[in-house]
Amino acid sequence: CEDVVLKNVVTGKYGNNDKTAKSDNAVVTIDGQVCTEDTPDFKLNKMVQIKGSDEWHENVAVKANETVRYRIQFKNTGNTKLEKVVISDKLPAGMNYVAGSTVLYNAKNTDGKTMGDEIVNGGLNIGSVEAGSEATIYFYATVDNSFADDCEDSKLTNIVAGKYNNDDNTKKTDTADVTVEGMVCDPRQPRRQNDGLKGGAAEE
Repeated sequence: CEDVVLKNVVTGKYGNNDKTAKSDNAVVTIDGQVCTEDTPDFKLNKMVQIKGSDEWHENVAVKANETVRYRIQFKNTGNTKLEKVVISDKLPAGMNYVAGSTVLYNAKNTDGKTMGDEIVNGGLNIGSVEAGSEATIYFYATVDNSFADDCEDSKLTNIVAGKYNNDDNTKKTDTADVTVEGMVCDPRQPRRQNDGLKGGAAEE
């Protein structure tokens, strides 16, 4: 990486007498490469949208049984290629992954490639990502029907993790939220008759 200096020296004399010797030199400098230290780094971004929408958000409001689409963006922001990049996604209780819905877009798959379900089962290895390049993963999940009778809203946080070289020390995470809207429950509305009561009177 550094310059190399080559010095050439010439000497002349007469009468085979070293006392008459004189010398001169010429210098050749070989330019070294511009070398920089490897600085691996990446950014991880997680967003969500309601199925059929064109807009991405960090938080969307849905109802029970609705389907959302998640987007994970991995960008190599360092100056060296990252090897063995693994993306894993942890869905919260109440969010059900849609099997077979994971699609990967990167430099080798510009039209998208359908992947297995490893994204939510231990991690999806997307291979290497060159410096400055980006990989994007999409998949769908559906809100569980168990929220249908809830009166209060429920916030479901989805966590994505990314790392390279199978090294947990390189791991970064990001989140996206889905808020499941609760029913409008009027506390003044009489509740159903308790099975243990008689006389047909409803409790207030």
